This record gives sequence, C-alpha cells and structure tokens, in this order.
Amino acid sequence: IFQFQKIHVADFRLDARISHHCRRDISSLCSPPDTLFDFGFLEFSEKLGSKDGLVLQCLKLKQLELKSHACSREVHRLVRTTVDSLKLSAPLRNACQPDARRLCRSADDEEDEDEDEDEDEDDEEEDGKDDKDDEEDEDSDDEAGDAHDGNMFTHGQHDALMCLHHKRRNVSDACKAELFKQEIIKSQDVDYNPALRESCASEIQELCKGQPHDGSVISCLERHVADGGASVTSKCKYAVISFAAEMSQDFRLIPAMRQECQADISRLCGNLTAFGPGTGRVTFGGRVIHCLRQKREIVRAPKCRAAVDLTSRLAAQNIRTDRRAVLACRNDLRKFCPNIRAGDGRAWECLSKREGELTLMCSVLVREHQRIAASSVNYDGAVRSQCSAEIASFCGDVAPGNAAVLECLRTHVTEPGFGPACKTVTIARIASGLANWRLDHRMHQACKADAASRCGHV
Repeated sequence: IFQFQKIHVADFRLDARISHHCRRDISSLCSPPDTLFDFGFLEFSEKLGSKDGLVLQCLKLKQLELKSHACSREVHRLVRTTVDSLKLSAPLRNACQPDARRLCRSADDEEDEDEDEDEDEDDEEEDGKDDKDDEEDEDSDDEAGDAHDGNMFTHGQHDALMCLHHKRRNVSDACKAELFKQEIIKSQDVDYNPALRESCASEIQELCKGQPHDGSVISCLERHVADGGASVTSKCKYAVISFAAEMSQDFRLIPAMRQECQADISRLCGNLTAFGPGTGRVTFGGRVIHCLRQKREIVRAPKCRAAVDLTSRLAAQNIRTDRRAVLACRNDLRKFCPNIRAGDGRAWECLSKREGELTLMCSVLVREHQRIAASSVNYDGAVRSQCSAEIASFCGDVAPGNAAVLECLRTHVTEPGFGPACKTVTIARIASGLANWRLDHRMHQACKADAASRCGHV
C-alpha cells in the first residue's frame, strides 16, 4: 500500500478521485503550479524540488479555498493518510530526502536504500557539504531537539519527518521551505495532528462537535483553553498549548489569520511582509502576529480581530504561545523563573516582578504585555485564574474590555467573600496603575493625547 501511495503522490492524475472531483479547483487555483509555491521566501526551481506532486501540494495548501465539497473531501482524505510521511509528498521527498539521509539515518540502516537510487543522484554532493547554520529557526525546543542522535529516527517515515523538524537548522533551504509548507497543511485541521486529536478526543466530542474542517475544531479547543480551561483536561490543555506554540512562529500557520488578515497585515504590518521573512529565513518568527497584537484595536476585519484576540488570550495564559517573548525572554526565564510552572500567566507574573533586571528586549515585551493586560482581564492570565470565582460572583454582568472587569473587582475588593488570592492580584494591579499611568488603562485612554502634548518632555 505504501509503495502504491508513493507512486500516486507524484501526479494528481494517478489518483482517480482527485482527478475527477478536483478538476475545476485545479484549473482555477493550481495552474500553472510553478508560480504558486514560493510564499515569498524561495523562488521555484526544478532543481530544488521538481514539479512532481506540485498540483497535489497546491490542493493541500489551498484546501480552505476549494469550491467543490467533493474535492475538499478527497483532499482531506489524502492529507490525513499522507501528512506524517516524508515519502508521501513528492515535493517534500525531493527536497528533504538528502537531508534525511545525512542527518536522520544510522550507518547500518538499509531502509529504502535501493528503491530510491534514481532519485538521489546528488546525495554524495549533499553529504559533502558543511551544515548550514540558519538563524531563523529560533524555536526554543530546537536545543533539545538537536541533542537527539540521528540513530533515534530510523524506524519509519514519521520518525524521519520528526528528525528533520528537530534538525531543521541544518537542512537545506529547499527542505526548510517544504517543511514549512507541511506545517501549513497540518495547521488546517485537527485530523492532521494525531497527538492533538488523541489528547483532546473527549473535548472534541463534547465541546467542538460538528465544527467544519477549516481549523474550527482547533480554534474551538484554543478558546476553551484561553478561557481558563476549566472544561479541558490537563492532557488536552498541554497538547493545545504545544500546538499553539508551534503555530505562533508565523501567521500563515493560523488558518483564520491566513484567510482573514491579509488586508490588515498589508495595511498595518506591511513593513514586515513586503520582502518576505528575510534572507535565509522561512518564517516571520512571530513578528507579524506580534504586530497585529500591538495594533489590535485598529484591525478592521472582524474575523481577523477575533483571531488576533484568541492568540492574545492564549499568550496571556501561557507565554509559550508568544513566540517573540519566548525568544527574547528565554535566558531571563531560566535565570529568574526556573521553577515556575507554565500556565495561568505565572511566567508573565514572575518576569514582571523582576522587570528592572531583565534583558532589554524582554523588558520591552513584558511592559507591552502589562499594557495589553491592563485593558482587559481576557489578556491577564493571572487575574483570570486567581479571580474566576470573584468575577462570576461580583462581576458576572460586566462585559470584558476597557478594564471594566478590573474596575469591578477593585470596587468589591474589601467585601466579604473576596478570596485572598484574588485580593492580592487585584491590589497588585491597582498598585501598578498608580506607579505607571500607562498601566491604568482608563487613565491612559483619557489622557494620552494630553500627555503627548503637555508632558512629552517627561
């Protein structure tokens, strides 16, 4: 079956159902294929990937744009059965197989050695090249990944793909590009992510049943986690946060942002996207998402605003889902917060208490987080986790936004039934606003024009 699949992924015409049901979508979305896959970071080149399987790859990448329901169903079937295999995507195989053999196979592993001789004429040349360091892959998990020995990844194509992701700093530019496209494909549906699907099986049935195959199930799970995760098991919460952390490296890995935010990104963050992610880079390193969060109040498209809001709420809950902060504050977290358990805004709280000792960029991002958190408890993981009972009891009819809930908590802080944990964090927020007028959201909104004109020298 595997050999049969491997042959068929080279040309959409060899898959009878795709060929039949997707004819119109291929004509409108995937013709000609050689102009559709650079994503702003890698020009098309036959030598880098060949045209094998590019139409199928186009259908996978543009699954959310397909007009035919039957075609969408067949592409969903194709992705679900091939997404975790290096050799069941022809462009991925062509671009990454030399790197897989160089980085992910033991000397005595003979798997598939003979069957692919005709595809690997350039292997010797590749094997002789020095590893190329790529500064782009700033993922905090890479250090642990690079410590893995290649011999661990010799038990199948899923393992080879995992190995390439772990070692992607050392793979060719062509392979980096194809790995990123594979991540885009996987981001579109929970069915393409077995670990997430299995960890959250009960939540998907109980909380997200009936959602369409357009990333909605993933967004549903993320919303429940962002709301505090009371109805989500710890296993599912961990899987959702891990998935969101991976997706936070680039807006194109978040389906709602990729579909709904293009106009706002061009208007608000065009300086970041005009020339692609940058020389030698594949992703934007969380920069575009960070830009949208900073300018969330002037995002126009409602669905884009909702997507930005969701990523902001997740980041408030767990710093791992804020790629910019993870990169900038990695050393500060190790130094000042080594025993802090992630979640419920604890990492942000820890960093905030040591703000004067933080590295420059981390300090800037912590202050940004504080200003965003001051605007709504939705963006303040510590208040949401410590004050959930008080919010329900005293402020249940108060809509979040414009610091309304925090103002409500402030007026009730001395009343009976107000818990000590919530009292502590509420008083801390009041003190922060007194010490820094920018952290008193209502004062900042009312006075920022006057502050700029009358106190600009301060």
